[in-house]
Amino acid sequence: MNIYMDLYRTRLYLPLIVLMAAFIIFNKNGGTAKSGKYIDKISDRLIALILGCLGFGICALLIYSGKSWGGDFSQFFAQARALATGTVSDWYVKNQFIIDNSCDGIGADVYPWLWAIVLAPVYRFLGYFPYTPLKLLECLFVAGTVATEFYIYKRRMTKSSAVILTFFTLFSVIITFNVNTIEADIVCMFMVIETLNIVDLYNSEESKKKQLLLAGLLGLFLFLSVATKTMAEGTVLALICYDLLLALTAFFEKAGRKFLFRIEHKGGRTWYIRLVPYFVYILLTKILEAVLPAAGGTYNGYFTPTVERIRYGIVKYFGIFKGFFGDDCRPIISVILAVVVVSFLITAILGMIVAFRKDTYAEIYSCGMIFMLLIYNYYRSGFAFTFYPILIMFSFHGLSFVLEKVPGLKDAYVIQTLVFGLIVLMAAQTFFLIYNVRFKGYGFNDIDNQPTYEIFEYIDENIGDDEVVHFFRPRVLYYFTNVNSYTSGDVAEDLGLADYVLLDNWNNEKHIEEAVLDDTAYELIFSNDVYRLWKKK
Repeated sequence: MNIYMDLYRTRLYLPLIVLMAAFIIFNKNGGTAKSGKYIDKISDRLIALILGCLGFGICALLIYSGKSWGGDFSQFFAQARALATGTVSDWYVKNQFIIDNSCDGIGADVYPWLWAIVLAPVYRFLGYFPYTPLKLLECLFVAGTVATEFYIYKRRMTKSSAVILTFFTLFSVIITFNVNTIEADIVCMFMVIETLNIVDLYNSEESKKKQLLLAGLLGLFLFLSVATKTMAEGTVLALICYDLLLALTAFFEKAGRKFLFRIEHKGGRTWYIRLVPYFVYILLTKILEAVLPAAGGTYNGYFTPTVERIRYGIVKYFGIFKGFFGDDCRPIISVILAVVVVSFLITAILGMIVAFRKDTYAEIYSCGMIFMLLIYNYYRSGFAFTFYPILIMFSFHGLSFVLEKVPGLKDAYVIQTLVFGLIVLMAAQTFFLIYNVRFKGYGFNDIDNQPTYEIFEYIDENIGDDEVVHFFRPRVLYYFTNVNSYTSGDVAEDLGLADYVLLDNWNNEKHIEEAVLDDTAYELIFSNDVYRLWKKK
């Protein structure tokens, strides 16, 4: 985001250094310890409520009125509209045409249905999808995520430390600004974090009745997670691995032998309680699949488990994780963020080693997701939303271990000050982005503008639903006009299906444009300041 250039031109470094110096003095005079004692006196519910409200407020202030391009939101909207109007089969045929005839990476035949199910009543009652209220709905999921994070963290550390760790989500603009997409990334983040929270409660409960209740609740949230995004299947696979390790641990203990990967488990489990989460998950999944088309499809072939793919994935996700902590719009900030991410990953790995027996499920899930994303052919920050907060927790475990074991580092004011400085830097970027959104009109408005209204209206009124338009955002075009559409990814040889070709000023499809201009078979039938529509004669 280039707007951050203005932030760093304001000499941010000077007040940041002053604040860090003040924090050192505050820390040496016992200020941090006193603050921690004060926070410890506040009830857990009140802290979670405050953090949730803070999360909602930050996200709400980052909302802009328009909508950016993006095929995912339009597919969720189209699925929700189909549910609301009883036209799921018609939508499925249209979307399958888009996916089957477009270039790789355009999307899946069917996205998981939960987010569409949530959106469907909105369309049913209003007849359209109002962007701002739906963005506010996403803000609620951020609030729920942050509040749940606090409960997960505080079981493993002091309340003050738990509050500090939630700041790494609250002030990560790559997460909070995502509410403007109106997609399923944030919803899935909430569902998975809540699943991890229930796993915590499930594993520590000793009462059989409560175990059974929590087992059913766990199965419900496993279903909700996977019904939000297919990649959340990692929660189910992690539970299978966890239960296998638990069974092996019990077997070796009964045999009087030590198991290398033994895990700690407070509450005993009978075999039928262990099966309850899977039974509930499978039952709900089968019910959903009996009513609606099964989610998934073309994305399933996009995994490439090769050394080259993993190497490339490491590079890509290193950059994405830099984005969680800030925007590297200047070289010095890029270096700082690189150091932060390297330190973060090293301490997270150390934390996984230290806390393996206590946080086994969270570790299996996080490591499994990381490996899966490294061999996946497409890269998005939203894919990492579900395990970023967990890696923050493991990083804390690793850093705490270093501070405890290394002589002279237990009261390391420098390290505490650096963490404080990072949070201030993240907060500064958050508040600067809020300022630009609220007072400078910053945002994206690719769809809600006059040229786009004009072209969509022209297509809707003049082109039949069974005709085909080549456009770089086929799912968006279908959602707004109901025509068949596809994209070749600027491959001119793949225009054979198209009755029409739609180009705009924003996307460089030079091969398509050259082919259309050089071929007398195409006639320009519409143009405005942004769009040009050709018809095949």
